[in-house]
Amino acid sequence: WAWGVENFPFMAQAFARVLARAAAEQPDAAPPQLVLAGKPGWLSEQVLQPIAALGLGDQVRVTGYVPAADLPALLSGAAALAFPSLYEGFGFPILEAQGCHVPVLTSDTSSCPEVAGAGALLVDPHDVSAIAAGLWRLLTEPALVQTLVEQGERNVQRFRWQTAARQVFDVLEQMGVK
Repeated sequence: WAWGVENFPFMAQAFARVLARAAAEQPDAAPPQLVLAGKPGWLSEQVLQPIAALGLGDQVRVTGYVPAADLPALLSGAAALAFPSLYEGFGFPILEAQGCHVPVLTSDTSSCPEVAGAGALLVDPHDVSAIAAGLWRLLTEPALVQTLVEQGERNVQRFRWQTAARQVFDVLEQMGVK
């Protein structure tokens, strides 16, 4: 899993619920892990407080900064990208995960639905129960995961540099610019 930092308190609560459900319903399976990747920034102490408060220390890995060259390997090893962002300017992590064939859970607000297209499970980022239910679905519904991966692969094609260049060229032609 990965995350949207500004909403980590809700994400941590949702993950704690998933861990409890996994322990109850799948006691012989290894519990899921949450990986927080990224350079610690402003208010990072507050972001990390829920880990201890909810007793998640053994199931949460904090990597710190991950070089761009290593990001595809990290994402490719993930069961899903959990990105329940409260506000998002664009949503590059969504596309990065889709480009790595990883299912995405993201917010039904801000730019996330537009960026994700049909290739993501959308949840209310203010609803811990909805986030937990979405995470659980990604852990237990392989058909949903396959559908999201396939839709994500198609969606990410909309954002290729070649596509953008073609669209700019078409607009310039329509304007009569040669």
